[in-house]
Amino acid sequence: MKVKEEKSTVNIEPLREIEPVIDQLLELYKKSYVGMEEYAYTSDSAIRRYLKWLIRHDPEGFFIARDNTGKIVGFIATDANWINRGRNVGEIHELVVDPEARGKGIASKLIKRALEYFRSKDLKISGLWVGKKNQGAKHLYEKLGYKELYTKGIWTRMEREL
Repeated sequence: MKVKEEKSTVNIEPLREIEPVIDQLLELYKKSYVGMEEYAYTSDSAIRRYLKWLIRHDPEGFFIARDNTGKIVGFIATDANWINRGRNVGEIHELVVDPEARGKGIASKLIKRALEYFRSKDLKISGLWVGKKNQGAKHLYEKLGYKELYTKGIWTRMEREL
């Protein structure tokens, strides 16, 4: 008999300050991109700069997922100030879930929180870029209403209406 895995209890909260948790986020980022390095920053210094850029770009739009023990098991970095093709778009720049915590609904919860944030900013569209070979992520985004628009290099553009 196959036992269905229980959905994880996670708390999604805004990231207030990056410095106290930057090392945890960096390690989570590296762990998350194992096998998909072509889409990731690979040096610690580049990842650190990228994480700081994400929080600086929209400090209100960075959310973390903590499990029952308080451990950070995922994060989403969004931007309510992004412009794509001349339109204001709620952009998802990064979505990371600990590989050991995948399949528990954490990514969906993070995306739903991002969409709430975009709606609170009166945005009408959410968009993101996903690695064109990252079928698992594409499937998740499609399940949440995103549609593929076009591919540019190694990236596929997806958007959905809010």
